Amino acid sequence: MKTEKIRNFLPLAGLLIVFIAFAVLSGGRNLTSSNLQSIFNQSFFIMLAGICATFVYAHGGIDLSIGGLEGICMLIAVVSMRNIGFVPALFLVVLTGIVSGILIGGISVYGNIPVFITGLSLQYIYRGILKVATSKALITVPNQYTWLDSWGVKAVVLVAAAAVVGYLFNYTKIGRYEKAIGGNATATTLCGVNAKKYSVLAYVILGIGVGIAGLFAMVRAGGVNPQAGAAYEMDVLIAVVLGGMPLTGGAAARVRCGIIGALLIVVIENGFVLLGADPNLVDGIKGIIFIATVFVTIARRKGQVVN
Repeated sequence: MKTEKIRNFLPLAGLLIVFIAFAVLSGGRNLTSSNLQSIFNQSFFIMLAGICATFVYAHGGIDLSIGGLEGICMLIAVVSMRNIGFVPALFLVVLTGIVSGILIGGISVYGNIPVFITGLSLQYIYRGILKVATSKALITVPNQYTWLDSWGVKAVVLVAAAAVVGYLFNYTKIGRYEKAIGGNATATTLCGVNAKKYSVLAYVILGIGVGIAGLFAMVRAGGVNPQAGAAYEMDVLIAVVLGGMPLTGGAAARVRCGIIGALLIVVIENGFVLLGADPNLVDGIKGIIFIATVFVTIARRKGQVVN
């Protein structure tokens, strides 16, 4: 029990240590209000998806299509906001996320196709659509919607998302069943739980989060281009792992993992940039950190990721 408490505290401790370290190395430049806002703005999109991804990782799943999905949602959002307004745009990106979740969950769960393959396939499909739609020119967002890029608006959205997801995950059968499936899918099914249905539902919840994140990402970027959403899926994956999420799922899954991990990865990126490091080098550092994090969570005797 004591070891588990220490393990749960490590990601937050790591975030504080990294933040303090860069504060010292940068002479306090990462403590300015403008830089703190920048950290929040950059981590918001990862945190939002990371929170919603809790259900997917809790049952031991993974979704590698969300980078392409974010790009598609950015495209749908900008076209909708230019023609029919904000509310229809929000509805459409949420609907797109739901459909995408049903697709990846349904194909992998009911079609018995590894979710890794399904996610990559959908990623290529989304990327192809995005490239065709944006090949001629950048599609820009109307100026009247730039207020959505306010950190205050994003903070409200993030708190609301964390509250809803936290309640569903910790106090309803949805969260309990997802963790049970991650612990032992066969035993959960034998107990009368429709494991397939709840597995698909997890991808739907993640799709909704990515859809909303895509709308805000489009406003942040000022429009959409062929590279929209690139590497988003890896940023979310690295973030939840850095935040302490076990890749095998189970009872150790926590909603806070996506928040802590997203802040940690962005603080590291921001810190190295403040120190004058090449942005390409920062990407390499993220990869090294990801490998190291997975490596230290391996249970040597069982050869499995520690829960």
